[in-house]
Amino acid sequence: MLVIISGIENYFGKSNYGTFHLYVQRKTEGIREGIKSNSETCFSSSYQQVVTVYECMSPIKKCIASKTLRFDTKAVSQYILSHFFSEHQSNSLGK
Repeated sequence: MLVIISGIENYFGKSNYGTFHLYVQRKTEGIREGIKSNSETCFSSSYQQVVTVYECMSPIKKCIASKTLRFDTKAVSQYILSHFFSEHQSNSLGK
């Protein structure tokens, strides 16, 4: 799962286009912080990265559904994301 989180962070870290559209969608939904990058030496930074990706999951899903964004990296392919999102959705429904 950390590979997927890192893949999502890498995508937004390298894509000004993706970062802009995520920013717009986050502001629409009232989410204040974007995705933070991970420092490989510190567990707390990994935790922060996971938390920020989790909080941005709804805007990311909306950007993908509207076809504004398309993940085309190996780590974050549409197939992997579809399983990740469906797993995330079923986990959040159980709360």
